[in-house]
Amino acid sequence: MLVSEVPMQLQQDVFEQVSADVNRLAALRELDILDTPRELAFDRISELIKLIFDVEIGIVSMIDAHRQWYKSVVGLPTSEASLDETFCRYTLQLGRPVIVPDATKDPRFYDNPHVTDGPRIRFYAGAPITTNTGVVIGTICAIDGRVPMKPISFSRSSAATACP
Repeated sequence: MLVSEVPMQLQQDVFEQVSADVNRLAALRELDILDTPRELAFDRISELIKLIFDVEIGIVSMIDAHRQWYKSVVGLPTSEASLDETFCRYTLQLGRPVIVPDATKDPRFYDNPHVTDGPRIRFYAGAPITTNTGVVIGTICAIDGRVPMKPISFSRSSAATACP
């Protein structure tokens, strides 16, 4: 198998697994949050993501079978992205934070349209949003067009010290 074929197969496997997650889809239906109006509380979270991590884009998103829908987004003019193009599908699949220091060097993302075209993502950090029963329904994301100069983490202590 050629190296260039590995990312495509991995992407397809992750897409199929994430899009078919019946527990997540049922939880989203029960919460009735998809396609609801923006809310100040979620917008504050997106702003805090930008501030704490010094990034251009902060997102609070929910992920259904075909798309990543932004409950709140600061720094992008769109309100959703196709699931097959999102970085967050990997965060959903793993159920833990995913940090990509330079997307141009990551075999999962180097040819992603969000890397090669607008918004030209270089850095991505995403953490899962879970229900009280442990079902991952979405993500919070910190995204930037720059490669960070120092490592970024989602630790509680770093967030606590970044907040005044």
